[in-house]
Amino acid sequence: MKFLIVKTGIVEDTDSKVLSKIILYLVIPCVIINAFQVDYTSDTVKGLLLAFIASVLTQIILLIVVSVLGRLFHLNEVEIASIYYSNSGNLIVPIVTFILGKEWVLYGCVFMSVQLIFIWTHCKKIISRDASPKMQEVKFNYQNITAEVQEESVLVKNKNLFVNTDCYDCKVIVARDGKVIRTAKMDTAVEPLSEKSYELPLKKESRSGEYTVTVSFHLKEDTVWAKAGHEVAFGQYVYTVDNLEGADEEKHQAIAGASDQMQVIHSVHNIGVRGEHFEVMFSTLNGCTHFLEMSGGSVNPTEMVAALINQKDNMIEGIRYAQEVIEGSMTMMLLTPKGILAARDRLGRTPLIVGKKEDACCVSFESFAYLNLGYEDLKELGPGEIVAVTPDGVETLQKPGEEMRICSFLWVYYGYPTSTYEGVNVEEMRYHCGDMLAQRDRGEVNPDIVAGVPDSGIAHAIGYANQSGVPFARPFIKYTPTWPRSFMPTQQSQRNLIARMKLIPVHKLIKDKSLLMIDDSIVRGTQLRETTEFLYGNGAKEVHIRPACPPLLYGCKYLNFSRSKSEMDLITRRVIAKREGENVSDKILADYADPNSTNYKEMLEDIRKELNFTSLKFHRLDDLKASIGISPCKLCTYCWDGKE
Repeated sequence: MKFLIVKTGIVEDTDSKVLSKIILYLVIPCVIINAFQVDYTSDTVKGLLLAFIASVLTQIILLIVVSVLGRLFHLNEVEIASIYYSNSGNLIVPIVTFILGKEWVLYGCVFMSVQLIFIWTHCKKIISRDASPKMQEVKFNYQNITAEVQEESVLVKNKNLFVNTDCYDCKVIVARDGKVIRTAKMDTAVEPLSEKSYELPLKKESRSGEYTVTVSFHLKEDTVWAKAGHEVAFGQYVYTVDNLEGADEEKHQAIAGASDQMQVIHSVHNIGVRGEHFEVMFSTLNGCTHFLEMSGGSVNPTEMVAALINQKDNMIEGIRYAQEVIEGSMTMMLLTPKGILAARDRLGRTPLIVGKKEDACCVSFESFAYLNLGYEDLKELGPGEIVAVTPDGVETLQKPGEEMRICSFLWVYYGYPTSTYEGVNVEEMRYHCGDMLAQRDRGEVNPDIVAGVPDSGIAHAIGYANQSGVPFARPFIKYTPTWPRSFMPTQQSQRNLIARMKLIPVHKLIKDKSLLMIDDSIVRGTQLRETTEFLYGNGAKEVHIRPACPPLLYGCKYLNFSRSKSEMDLITRRVIAKREGENVSDKILADYADPNSTNYKEMLEDIRKELNFTSLKFHRLDDLKASIGISPCKLCTYCWDGKE
C-alpha cells in the first residue's frame, strides 16, 4: 500500500517516512491504549488470561515447529527468525478490528505483547550470533546499496525503492597492509533505483604496499532496529603498489626517526638494538661478535642454529649441542664442500631418509621424493643420528639414540600416501585406521555411501568401506592447482575460500543420500563445517562425520606444521572453555581426552551441534596406536593427551 501511495504521487518518498513513524509511534499505541479502556469484568479478566496462555502456547509450538523445519531444510538464522516473527504489529490491529470487532483488539494486543518479549529475547539471541563467512556473504549480497570501488572512483548503485543515498553517511577508508592510514567523508545523492559514479576524495597511494579501499554507508540517526553509525552497505577494492624508490625513502625516514628512541639491550650471549621501526641482534659467543638476521621481529631460526653450532669446536659437537638446547624439534641438513651432513632430531619426531643409486646419494624428508629418479631406500636415520653423505656412500658420525617420539600425525594427515616411516606405509596405516573406525561403528549408523574428504581422508574411507561393506564413493572432487593444503595460507578468510572453492560436487552421489564422511581430523572446525553445508546445499539427507584421529586438545609445541597461534583456535578448547571457563586444569583436560568419560561425550555432542553434523565419532587413541603398529612408547601423542 505504501509503495502504491508513493508511486501514484499522493505523497512524496520523504513524507512516507513521516507517515510510517506516525503509524508506529502514535496511531498503533493510541489504538492499543483505547482497546484497554473497557470495564474489567470477571469475563474480561478470564479472557485476558486465556489470551495470554494461548499466546504463550502458540509461540512455544511455533518455536518447536520452525526449529524442526530449520534442521530439515537447513535454514540459516535470518530465515528462521523471519518465519518465527512476522510483522504482526502493523497488521494484527486492523485485521482483528475488521473481522472480530474493536472489542477483540484488547485480546490481540496481548498476543502482540507476548511476541514482543520473544522478539527481544529469543529473536535477538539467534540473530546476534557470531557471523560466519557465509552470513557475511549473504549480508553483502542482499545489501540495498552496491559500491563498486576502483582505485580513484566508485560506482554507487541504489537498489532501494524510496530512499536516496543522501540519507546515509558515506565513509571512505584506505588501509595499507591492514592498517588504516586515511579516512574521509563523501557526499552522495543517488536516487532510488539508479546509479552514479563519484571520484574518491582520497587519491591513489604511491608508497609500496598492499592497499584496501573501502566505501561504506552508515545510518545518520538511531532507528528502531539499529543505532546511528550502523553499517548498512559497503564495497571494497584492493591494489598493490611496487615503488622501490618510495620504499627506500620510507626506510631511510624510519631509521632516521628512530635514532632518538633507540635502545641497546645486553644479555649473557647477545646484544640487541631496538628502535621504533627496526630490531637487530648481535651474538657475542666465543668472544666474537656476529650479526643475527631478523625475521618478523624475531631472530631468524637458521641464523640462531648456526650461532649455536659455532659455539663448539667442530660440526658434530655443534649439531649435538644445538639439538640439546633447542626446545622443540630440529632435523637438519648442512651442505659442506665434501658433501651433506644430515641429522635427525634428537627424539626422531620427524623422519629423515637416505636414498642411493649407482653413482649418487640423496637425503629427503619423505622417500617418495626420489623414487622416480632412480633412487632406492638405503637408510632411515634413527633418533639423533648424524651421517655424512658423499657420492661414495654414507658414514655414520653419531649413532642413533634409543628413545623415540615420532609424530603420529605423520600417518594420519601430513604424510604422503606412498611414504613409509619406521617401516609403516602411510596408505596402509590409513586402511587400518578406517577399518577400526568401522568396527567401533558397527550397527550404529546406516549410510548409503562412505566417502573421504580429499585427499588424506580417502584412504581412511576405503578402509572403513572395506570393513563395513558400505560402498565407497566420491561425492565431490578436489581441485587445487594453487594450494595443495588449505591450512597453509596465513589468513583464515583465505583458508575458508580455498576450502570452499576446491570442492566440485557430483550431484547424483549427494542428493537424498545419507553420507558418512571421514576426514583426517577436526582442528578449527571451520572447513569441515563449510564442507557439511556444501553437502547439505547439494541435497544430502544426512552427514555423519568420523575423524581419523582423536579430538585435538593441545597445540603442538614441537613442530611448526600448523598455522594455529593459540590453543583456543582448536574447536575442542573453545567448547571446553564455554563449559569450564578459560583456566582449565590438566586433570579436567585429561578427563575430556578419555573417550569413556561423560565430559568427552558431552564435548562431542556440543561440537556436533555447532558444526551441524548428523552424528560425530572420533577415532580412539588406543585404536590409533594400534593402527600405526609400532611400539606406543615411540609415538608422540601430545596433541591428543598432553603427555610429553
